[in-house]
Formats: sequence, C-alpha cells, structure tokens
Amino acid sequence: MTIVQKRWLLAGFVLVAVLALVIWWWRSPAPAETLRARFSFVDVINASLRSKSSNPTLPSNVREQMPASPPEIEPPTLLGYGEFTMTDKTRPASGVVRLFRLGTGEYLLRLENLSVVRGPGLHVFFTSAPGPRDVNVVQSDFIDLGELRAQSGDLNYVIPADIDLRDYRGVVVFSPYFRELYATAALTDANVGSTP
Repeated sequence: MTIVQKRWLLAGFVLVAVLALVIWWWRSPAPAETLRARFSFVDVINASLRSKSSNPTLPSNVREQMPASPPEIEPPTLLGYGEFTMTDKTRPASGVVRLFRLGTGEYLLRLENLSVVRGPGLHVFFTSAPGPRDVNVVQSDFIDLGELRAQSGDLNYVIPADIDLRDYRGVVVFSPYFRELYATAALTDANVGSTP
C-alpha cells in the first residue's frame, strides 16, 4: 500500500469517526437544564401570534389557551389574582386577571373572560399601584405589556424572567394616546413577583 493510499484510508477513518460523533451528539437526549435554558414561553406565544393573520381592527373575541409546559419544566404557579372593574360608567369592563410564574422563570399575565369596550390604541399595563383610577398614577410607574389583542375573551401576556415584579400589583387596560383608563384590577397576593 502506497503512502497516498494510507493517507486516504486514514482520512476516511477520521471522517467516519467525526460523523459518528456528530450523530451520537445529535441523537443524545439533552439534560432538563439545557431544555429549560433553550425553552421560552415568550417564543411560543410570539410564534402563535405571528401565525395568526394581522387584523388592523381589534377583534371582538379571542380565546387563547393557557400555554402547556413541556414535561421537563415545572407547571405554572399562581402568584396573584384580581378582577377587572370599570373606571367609568360609559366604559363597562369585567374579567379576571391571573399572574403565574412559569417553570422557565418567566411570568404569564392571563386575562380571562375579559370584556371591555372598544377604544383607540388600547394597551395592557402592569402598574405599581393596585387598581389605579388616576392616569397620572398609572403613568408614573408601569410596564407596557403591549396592545390589547381583543375586546373580549382570554389573552396571554408573557413577561421575561429578568423583570422584577415585586412592586407591581395592578393591571389596567389603558389608552396611552388619549390618557384614558378602560379597566383596572388589583392583584390580591402581596408577594407578587417573589420566587416561589
């Protein structure tokens, strides 16, 4: 066997070994910690929202399911609960607010059986004041969770794990453009945002 043939044979063995190593790594199950690190409910919710057709007008009713946790991740823990009340007789509102800590460390604010009147550019705000009824109080300390995606139904808003929610105890449906409150709720649990 010539030197050239020996080199080709050696190169073939190295190639087979590298391929076997890649296949073994690809097929080996990832530890739960790695899955937890890669999995994010923010990605799941955003992907489901992107898959829906964008509608420039506010849909009348949306029923989003509670996101399901993979088996490697702990189930959600309820941290807070509240009920929406109207802030003005001309803008009736009702519904339930639940704050969960997900197994990934993220938070989920879930609005259930929500019902509010239509308004311009409505957003969901997390506020430091529980059940605020004053616009200045709302805008003094808040986290904007994004646009209200439906006039009624069940909606999920995922909050990243690195946001400290200990000082946030209120949820409002708010029009920042016209500085008008449409619904407000106070979370009952005093330990909102603490690690369970």
